[in-house]
Amino acid sequence: FLVCQPLLGAAAWRRMKLLPAGVAACSDWDDGLWEEKPGHPIVDCSWIHPPPKGHSLPEFEFEEGHDKNKNDPCPTFLVGSGEDCHIRIDHDALPERACRVAKEGRQWLLERLSPAVAVHIGATPLAVGQRAQLNNNDIFSLAVPPTPFTYQVFINDADNWYIDEAN
Repeated sequence: FLVCQPLLGAAAWRRMKLLPAGVAACSDWDDGLWEEKPGHPIVDCSWIHPPPKGHSLPEFEFEEGHDKNKNDPCPTFLVGSGEDCHIRIDHDALPERACRVAKEGRQWLLERLSPAVAVHIGATPLAVGQRAQLNNNDIFSLAVPPTPFTYQVFINDADNWYIDEAN
């Protein structure tokens, strides 16, 4: 499986990443293509990168526990073709809001929002409104797998340090 090398020391591991399945390496932060605070409402410390060559999905990254967001409500990121989506996928086959990735407490969850798209975790389909926990190295798809619309999830329980610190 893919392992992204930390770029900024130990703090670089305090991130939730969504990478197109099969990407050989994370995009370079210095390539000038990362866009900060995509979507609406704006979420501090979130970034999106255009799809790597040969892939359909953009890369997405959220830095947890940063001074700018550690006291904010748990983040929710919309995924779809809509202009307000945090993870915007420019493809006619996808609805404006296909699903969302949200943090609740210490867990990241995936929820299917639209009946117009088949959302799967691995090979398991989600019903509209159904939520499922995301774990490190899980994959989720925005069509019946196998599909180029598949993300691999990178999360680390150590990212919850700021929750533990607050308690």
